[in-house]
Amino acid sequence: MIVSRGYGGGRVVVNGVDVTDVVNSRGGGDAGPVRVAVRLPAGSSAEADVDAGEIRVSGPVNHVAASTASADVSVAEAQSLNARTASGDIRAGITGAATVRTASGDVTITCAHGDTGADTASGDIRVHCMAAIRVSARSASGDIRVTAASGIRPRVRARSMSGHVGTPESDW
Repeated sequence: MIVSRGYGGGRVVVNGVDVTDVVNSRGGGDAGPVRVAVRLPAGSSAEADVDAGEIRVSGPVNHVAASTASADVSVAEAQSLNARTASGDIRAGITGAATVRTASGDVTITCAHGDTGADTASGDIRVHCMAAIRVSARSASGDIRVTAASGIRPRVRARSMSGHVGTPESDW
């Protein structure tokens, strides 16, 4: 299921159909917060764009594309993930290939099974590898910690301008 919350002024589009007027007539939109919950079959793809609020995908999906100005993004399980936010945390459980970027916020991927790229200007990055994948992690101001399941040797490229970097080959 996808849950998206936002606050006034935006458009609400579901499956390519603009339903903003329907949402506004039920007390959302400029009158207050908007909450949209969408139930999708397992293996579906999802795309969400929120100015301010939250994006949460709680079931297994094929692909998630999430974009926010000021909102947290949380994804339970996706074969591929592309998420970016100007201000907000990005959290993912099980992922295949992932590309995530936040200007101000933390990035956490707990079970990475595919090549992963994570960037943040100000925030920590945590990635736990479940396969011998490539991980690229950059933070201007934040710690980076890449770990791996027993016997797994990911290829890691990590850089932080003013934080600690820990990889399976190094210590803090």
